[in-house]
Amino acid sequence: MLFAPECSVQFAELRRQAAEQPLAAVLCADVLPKVAQREEVLRIAFTSASSEIAARLLDRVIDKPWVGSAGLHRALEIAEKTEPAAGVRLLRAAALHNPSVAIRQFPSLPAEVLEAVALANPGETVAIAGGNSPTAARLLEKLEDRPALQALTHLARNASVDLSTRQRAAVLLPALPEEQAIRFARNDQLYFAQLARMPDSDPHLEAFALPYMRDLRQQHSALASWKPQELYLLLVYGRAEVDEGLFRAAFDRMQKPPPNRPRLRAFLSDAVAYGRLEKLPGALLAQAMRGIDTLEEMILAAEVIDNAAKPQLSLLADAILKAPDTPFYGLLAARLRLRLPVAALASRAAPYQRFLDPPAFMAMGAVSLHRYFFYDDDDGVLSFEAFRRSYQNAAGWTFRDHRDYVHVTGKGANGRTIEIYANVPIDLAIGANRLRAEESAARQQTVTRLLGTRQPNVIVHRGHAFHLDKTLRYLTPQARLVFLGSCRGMGSVDEVIHSSNSAQMIATRGTGSHTVNDPLLKALNEQLLRSSSVQWPQFWRAQKARFHGNKLFNDYIPPDQNTAAILLKAYYAYLTD
Repeated sequence: MLFAPECSVQFAELRRQAAEQPLAAVLCADVLPKVAQREEVLRIAFTSASSEIAARLLDRVIDKPWVGSAGLHRALEIAEKTEPAAGVRLLRAAALHNPSVAIRQFPSLPAEVLEAVALANPGETVAIAGGNSPTAARLLEKLEDRPALQALTHLARNASVDLSTRQRAAVLLPALPEEQAIRFARNDQLYFAQLARMPDSDPHLEAFALPYMRDLRQQHSALASWKPQELYLLLVYGRAEVDEGLFRAAFDRMQKPPPNRPRLRAFLSDAVAYGRLEKLPGALLAQAMRGIDTLEEMILAAEVIDNAAKPQLSLLADAILKAPDTPFYGLLAARLRLRLPVAALASRAAPYQRFLDPPAFMAMGAVSLHRYFFYDDDDGVLSFEAFRRSYQNAAGWTFRDHRDYVHVTGKGANGRTIEIYANVPIDLAIGANRLRAEESAARQQTVTRLLGTRQPNVIVHRGHAFHLDKTLRYLTPQARLVFLGSCRGMGSVDEVIHSSNSAQMIATRGTGSHTVNDPLLKALNEQLLRSSSVQWPQFWRAQKARFHGNKLFNDYIPPDQNTAAILLKAYYAYLTD
């Protein structure tokens, strides 16, 4: 029998305990006064616990929307230690969280979970099952045992059609007969329009729109044949590959957003970034204030509040005041009240207003420890060489190359010191193989071992955005500044603040480039060597003047203007208060 230990009523203490003593923290969580606090402790405890403890907590978390986010490998370990029905539910949640990964683990999946994964990701399923390998034969054998997958297996065996067309056609089954699905799959616009009519097709719309919009960056004329509804969907589902020129070209051709507007807040966020928000009606902006129940939705709504025209603010206030009284809406009311100081917002905003102070400066100790992450691709290698040029022969800096890593030291006024440790990336495009990949991982481990118990207070990510999750694993509460120099680093603010509650952030809203990253970081480090703090408004004004003519600099957001980081820190501060 389990007995609850003596419990702290401090959220910050229980949050820390959840990572170190998860079971004890969960037993104590009921003493916390706020539902959001109890949920946060439970989530951290479950994701931090050993598989044995996590299995004991499973009945408490099995219905939570985040239960599958810990990954399939961990879910398999936990499922082995719990009763079968609960294990299958957990595996299903984990597999559907990332079906593209799960389908490759098909031998480990129960039949009912494999069926769910195949239906969620039919294109990838056909890509594997439609080949000529023993793996394809084994997967087909498993799929054919499930009646719901008969159309999929028949298409996978149809060798008269090229595999890429079969992948697309698989997504349209069983809504269309196989022959018609193949015909639609061979035409971009027919295929995309059919996807838009299908329920639960978000991942498939994304899978089409991302590469399509990347290819269209230099060919805006190709947008002419798309209808307004399709243009809107291409913008919101291909968002990660849309730059300013492409967004404006599609927006202007669309003339006005169509009636059906999924992901409206994301669309408005890009309209803010690319200077088109003022062309949209206030009633449309007010719609973005409705139905907010996640941190991400709150952040996107706050960006609209910060950038809406003053005549539109009263419409936003009306929508917020009609919404449920939750912390998300309380923080939005507080944010809006900074621009619209009306009495109607006062009571809703009052409990949250004091948490919204933007970070005007960053203080740093006499010795500052930085860790830079470079990844093994063209962008990472190019970024490292630009980094090397910035410091190798710079006055006041010592650059030591140890082959696997570099150690850079700067000396400034009054004994101020900056130490930078960075791995040396391997260009895996040249002779990429398993051994070189293992060597790359070993280089990161070398840096970690050299740091020992010392925790960096500055973390810098360089290279493509798809490596960002690897960098974020190294975040600790000691981080004071996190610099995300990859494209669309702003999309990872939540993960940064969750791991490093007191961290400030410099991140990109659009394109990251070494032409900005290296000069900006060097200027920041020179400032830290001169003084114990950086005053963000003054520092950023100086950099703006310096980068005049470099349009990419406008995509970089300083800590005192980072709406997402400010709102997230306010939310966690409210929970901790």
